[in-house]
Amino acid sequence: MPRRLVSMTILMSALALSLGPAAAQDSAGRKAALTAASTQGEQVRVNMSLNMFVPGPSGLTEAGIQAQEQARKAVYALAVRECDIILDTIGNQCRIENLNINVNRHQGQQPEGFQVGMNAAFRVTLK
Repeated sequence: MPRRLVSMTILMSALALSLGPAAAQDSAGRKAALTAASTQGEQVRVNMSLNMFVPGPSGLTEAGIQAQEQARKAVYALAVRECDIILDTIGNQCRIENLNINVNRHQGQQPEGFQVGMNAAFRVTLK
């Protein structure tokens, strides 16, 4: 944390204590604004995990393979949409840094299907 920001925070805290509760609320608002301004442009890493069950053929038949491919395509699309959500809320830039998808078949269960898991990491430049 830059020395000037620490000094300013200490000064604002001392001022808030000397002026009473109303000044303390104002000081908290200023501190939040200073913190937001100081993080602008910084890069952070955002991690996301997702697990879902997909009913359908789970074997290594053509239908089972196609169902698993469709599930992976849906997970890739979710990762891209997550970047859109990040850009709408906290980021100016977002890129997928890492994406790990697991598909586990559940044969012989009712309903038949497979478990799809995703772990994604995004590199985000804050607004």
